Amino acid sequence: MVFFCKIVIMQNMFKNIPASLLVLAVASFIFGVALSYHIKTTTFNDPLALGEVLESNKFSIGGLEVSDPSGGGFTVEVESIANLNSLNNEKNSEPMMPDLAELALVPSPRDDFDRMTAQKIAETVAYLAHNSDSYDDWLNLAIYRKQLADYEGARLIFEFATKKWPSQSIPESNLANLYNLYIKNYAEAERHYLHAMSLEPGRIANYRDLHELYKGGIGSADAAEKILLKGLEVLPGNTELLILLAGHYKDNKRFSEAELRYNEIKVIAEAAGDSSLTAFAERELETLK
Repeated sequence: MVFFCKIVIMQNMFKNIPASLLVLAVASFIFGVALSYHIKTTTFNDPLALGEVLESNKFSIGGLEVSDPSGGGFTVEVESIANLNSLNNEKNSEPMMPDLAELALVPSPRDDFDRMTAQKIAETVAYLAHNSDSYDDWLNLAIYRKQLADYEGARLIFEFATKKWPSQSIPESNLANLYNLYIKNYAEAERHYLHAMSLEPGRIANYRDLHELYKGGIGSADAAEKILLKGLEVLPGNTELLILLAGHYKDNKRFSEAELRYNEIKVIAEAAGDSSLTAFAERELETLK
């Protein structure tokens, strides 16, 4: 059983020589039973159950190495932390669930769409009250709140979902889109797009949406290009990303690079028998002449 304990390593004092070292470290040790009281262990000259003497003036404990150039030695004390599992519990604790009663409240419907959305909210809230682990229903509830222009309510739900399901990219992508298109906090949008990419590198929409964000002015033309190139490293030959990249080069008057990419699209389209995409690439190539 692993418990967390506070390790205090203090330099012993010679007469008229003040202590020169106080190190507080948190380390984990394996004990059969919980420590519920203070234990004064020993000095480095005695056998140490919790550490290792490297040299006469050097001591190692829990991966922490402490030197004592004065030669005075060390006293090692292990002091238990109240509720030894509290650190683990805090680390692994469930994120705070949004207030469902608050999320059930809706403004007066303006039309049939609002009435339908309000009904969906009521049904979803009622279901989540007894099934709080339903991933899809939390995401749906956030979308319904967004449809009623409750962007703060949607944000709270998406934030909750990113913490409850930290390995899932969809809540991160939705949160990024919310910040980008509705809340207009572009720095947060960028942060969540990048995090979503790290969770699911093969999701095209994140590269496209972040490219559009950079293109819209938050970043530079260089950043807008690089995010597409990054996507093509993960998804080589992806025609959606290639179309965006070719268009980016064309818009920035980098015509030779645009031509190269449109030709690449044409080759891929012809190999796939996609006549519509082939015709698109040919039309774009004509505009570059």
